[in-house]
Amino acid sequence: MASTAPIVGIAADDVTGATDSVVQFSRTGWSSRLLLGELLPDSVLPGSALAVNTDARALDPATAREATASAIRDLVTAGADRLYLKIDSTMRGSVPAQVAGALDAWREQHPGCFAVVCPAYPAMGRTIEDGLLRVHGGPVEDSPAGRDPVTPVPTSEFSQLLPGTTTISLSGSADRDAQALRDAAGSGVVVVNAASDSDLRDLAAALVVAGPTAIPAGSAGLAAAMAAAWADAGAVHAAAEPAPAAQGQRIVVVVSSLHDVARAQTDHLQSQLDSADLRILQPDESLLDQPNRLAQWAAAELEVPESLPRVVVITSPEAVGGSETLSGTAIANSLASVVQQT
Repeated sequence: MASTAPIVGIAADDVTGATDSVVQFSRTGWSSRLLLGELLPDSVLPGSALAVNTDARALDPATAREATASAIRDLVTAGADRLYLKIDSTMRGSVPAQVAGALDAWREQHPGCFAVVCPAYPAMGRTIEDGLLRVHGGPVEDSPAGRDPVTPVPTSEFSQLLPGTTTISLSGSADRDAQALRDAAGSGVVVVNAASDSDLRDLAAALVVAGPTAIPAGSAGLAAAMAAAWADAGAVHAAAEPAPAAQGQRIVVVVSSLHDVARAQTDHLQSQLDSADLRILQPDESLLDQPNRLAQWAAAELEVPESLPRVVVITSPEAVGGSETLSGTAIANSLASVVQQT
């Protein structure tokens, strides 16, 4: 890679988002790392992508803003000279606060910076059309995101999701589009319509021209487009795909999400593996707020370690809405205890 290649910092609102964004850079040839905890690398070479998890999605606005700003300052300390803000593709959670926090921190290095928000992910059915966020063609509020038990999305209108912003469409000319982004955003935020991968590629090209003062904020869909565009601009060369993991290793898969897609992915995994190669551990909802009983249940499931198959899937109950005492954090902690025992 060229010495002029950028170092990209990715600030994501949850660990899944951090992972599915940085993997887009890995696929395009970037040296890519997911950073967990507070440890930063001692040195980072040009052509690297670093992802951190702010865990900001379900936080209150003030805390989410500071968590995002703090994470971005850490990325700058590690050497990041480009920034990607990973937000939820259906705009769940504290997105306005995350964008504000990104602007707070990035302005310290790039006065006059602005955010370009486009959570579209056409490959997953998420599009932005005429300033409306759609999921498989319908309004986002009618999708599972609208019924999310922790961070429901009540409207598809970006005028309400990000008040005070302007939504624009691009022309396909990188230079003209870069200027259009600057004009529409000023020193604030602009939203961009996108209904196809081609639209995301056009946006990525415009963002490269706009330079580091423009902060891309989007899903893994835009992350993939930015990884390719920044790579082309900075002479990052594609690396060979890593060899697959050797067969026979044990794999633990943790599925904490209640989303329909996550459930469907679990079902697909189960359909693709021989029953002798798979064990699904799914605690009953009644165990989640009783640590001792949950530990006893897990111990019984894991009583004969040598009998465990190649793949163990730990998943949350089918529904966790019956208890008013359990927060999302409490549920996650309960599943984490099962993971630890496994």
